[in-house]
Amino acid sequence: MEMDTDLVLDIDEVEEDAEQETRTYRIDFENGCISGMIDGLEAVKQAITKILLTERYKNLAYSDDYGCEVLDTMPAAFSCGCDRRRIERVLISLGKKELEDMIAEGREAEIGCQFCNTQYQFTVDEL
Repeated sequence: MEMDTDLVLDIDEVEEDAEQETRTYRIDFENGCISGMIDGLEAVKQAITKILLTERYKNLAYSDDYGCEVLDTMPAAFSCGCDRRRIERVLISLGKKELEDMIAEGREAEIGCQFCNTQYQFTVDEL
């Protein structure tokens, strides 16, 4: 039987496990010292943080499956995929009657992208 090695966390299971005795030292990650004791979900969160901050294979005290391994990095960037053509499709999705009412009332349409805040304006003739 092949074992599934994918890590999947179920929050209900984590909370259930946190209810078990997990009393451990509180690590102050900013100052690099121990400051008291913690238990419960806070201890579980600290354990996850410690695993993610520990480079895999760097310390012989840990097993080979402990820690995080960064294989490659890439710069983070945001780009919005909106364009006038997509916004036109939004207008079309309003339906023929709604568009005809806007034209009859002489109302222009202005639609803003909620991600990049670009404003698209459509005249009555374009509607």
